Amino acid sequence: MSSGTFPEESIKPHLNNDITWVVAADNDKAGRDALEKHSKKLREMRENVTAALSSTSDAKADWNDLHKAKKLTDKNISFYRYLGRLELAQSYNEKAQMMWEHNPQRTYFIYAFRNRTYAAKIDKKAYDKASMDYWVALAKSNDDNLNSEDLAKVKEEATPDQHQQCAANAFSQATSLREIATFSMSYLYFQQPDNGEDGQYFFSFKLANHGQERQIAFTHKTISAASDFKKSAMRIPGALFTGVQNDLDWLYKEWTRYNTKEVRALDYVGYDGETKTYVYNKFAIEGSRVLKVNNQSFFQLRKEGIKTTVDIKQKLSEKHNTEWVADFKTAFGVKGLVALSWWFGSLFVEQIRDQYNSYPFLQVAGEPDSGKSRLVDFMWKLFGKSGESFNPTISTLAGRVRKMAEVSNLPVVFNETDNEVEKNTHQKQFNWNELKDLFEGEFGKVTGIKSQDNSTKKPQFKGSLAWTQNIKIVASEAMQTRLVDLWFDTTHHTPAGYQASKRLDAFNVSDVNGFIINSVRQADRILNHFNAKFEVHRNRLLENKNIKTNRIIENHAKLMALTDCLHGLYPEITKQDVIDTHNYTEMLAGQRQASLNEDSEIIQQFWAQFDYLDSRFYGGNTEGAGGVVIEHQMNHATSPDRQIAVNLEHFHSMCKQHNLPLIDPKELRRQMPTSKKRQYLENKPVTSRLEQRSVRCWIFNR
Repeated sequence: MSSGTFPEESIKPHLNNDITWVVAADNDKAGRDALEKHSKKLREMRENVTAALSSTSDAKADWNDLHKAKKLTDKNISFYRYLGRLELAQSYNEKAQMMWEHNPQRTYFIYAFRNRTYAAKIDKKAYDKASMDYWVALAKSNDDNLNSEDLAKVKEEATPDQHQQCAANAFSQATSLREIATFSMSYLYFQQPDNGEDGQYFFSFKLANHGQERQIAFTHKTISAASDFKKSAMRIPGALFTGVQNDLDWLYKEWTRYNTKEVRALDYVGYDGETKTYVYNKFAIEGSRVLKVNNQSFFQLRKEGIKTTVDIKQKLSEKHNTEWVADFKTAFGVKGLVALSWWFGSLFVEQIRDQYNSYPFLQVAGEPDSGKSRLVDFMWKLFGKSGESFNPTISTLAGRVRKMAEVSNLPVVFNETDNEVEKNTHQKQFNWNELKDLFEGEFGKVTGIKSQDNSTKKPQFKGSLAWTQNIKIVASEAMQTRLVDLWFDTTHHTPAGYQASKRLDAFNVSDVNGFIINSVRQADRILNHFNAKFEVHRNRLLENKNIKTNRIIENHAKLMALTDCLHGLYPEITKQDVIDTHNYTEMLAGQRQASLNEDSEIIQQFWAQFDYLDSRFYGGNTEGAGGVVIEHQMNHATSPDRQIAVNLEHFHSMCKQHNLPLIDPKELRRQMPTSKKRQYLENKPVTSRLEQRSVRCWIFNR
């Protein structure tokens, strides 16, 4: 029989012939469902029915597999018939009796029946006595003088029904049955976290009240005490464990006697460098193989089982859709292709860092309504999400580290940083320089591990970092050289671009979320092409005399190489598109180099206002004749021709007095050390030339 169809017409000629039909099913869900359905149908036809199951677990072993393995001997068949009878047991008493009769040496065991768990304890002496009493009672109905030979003769002449009645009666009198759980439980495997923390035992629970399967993990502490196990089980509504410690100890021995399966559990989503496998919630990609999560919630790789314990609410598919490419180019142009190259490269960050030590940050800044958020939101759709960004200014350092550590070979996107915070707020400013180590894949943060020694853990940053906001960040030169800078304004907006962006907005995540799987399954080919093209573009940028910083050269060469790789996957990105994107990326590298020689807008404004106040014109007639210029009115330095010493309170006071724009004092203090026009030296008290007393000043070379 197939498990799907009952062969009623083939059975009809053999009805009413006292046949016992044996339904032989595979021991998987489909097989067990068919066994229940077919046996019920046969009973309705008033036929005798029993069963056989091909294995003791869900491990795939159909009858043809058993035949090939020469496991269809009479002894094997007898065991498979026993498994089938257990499956068709009509009551928990009947099942317990079958199990004990199959192995009468056991006087205590635990078993499941219809998604409830029972403990059985058999008194062997009481069983023998009850059995003897039955045969004596049967024999005395014929003769009051009974000896052992007569008893043996009674047993020999008894009908099968009488033997069954004797066994059932004796078992009932000698056995204590207790329900210890309102669910059945199967131990699946031990999951070992990849971060060195304690492992967990992973179980499948099926509840009696609705039969729905739930999978849940327990710590060693939980399964070592019956009271703790009860509390943890109650996390599932309707799951109640009432067993005692001896029951739990017996279960643990049974669970771990033969099942030694271990599964590595990653505390992040994405690329696992140890197995060179991409692990997501529903899919894993090992080489070019795309694996789906099995019914035990892990992926069976060639050499081991693996899973992730993190769910970032990502929906992926194998669909390869290129309909969006033309509209993407129309809506976002060459800047969009630069951003897409970086986004695409995020899928290979770990491999790129492993070979080249770093991966650039991406800054997407620009005017409101310039399209930057639309761009990032659509690229998230390509990665199976509706959007994922967070504000680092309203999270703790520990929170940021956790958020950034939960992905590997995926982007992390910041938005709304402190550069956009209004004046006079009490919000703590975000220090961009604390992120420098992420460039090389380090958090620069060490945490302790709960242990009896001095063990520590240094989490790794396995993703890429981008941020989007209205104004560019202000940070040290070291931070500035680590980023690729894209500035968006509204000058590129066209009616065609607007219509294209509207069509992109209409795409659902499910329409374009095949981007990841179709990219990473070709990881080896992509990375080989990347390595070859990186050297070509690095040499090209080295020849550009306007670009001198090696870090800037390598960052932008990587993006140019990734554009080449993207063209290989999506021919809709034409060769001319690639040339235009390369040229624009080289221009970005030149701009990044030039920006290192400029002060920030706030520092430029500060020096303009300082110079205006420091040298003032007094007197003279209406045409300006006869007046005098007095210099160094703001400079407290004793050698004003060589150094500048600025007291900020004095500076702000004079700005108010002369109706000059006020500069945020907190932001100004933060940026003063970055001054390039006048080199910053130190902040210390000096003897003021202007006030003849000690005044704290910011000191610069003239």
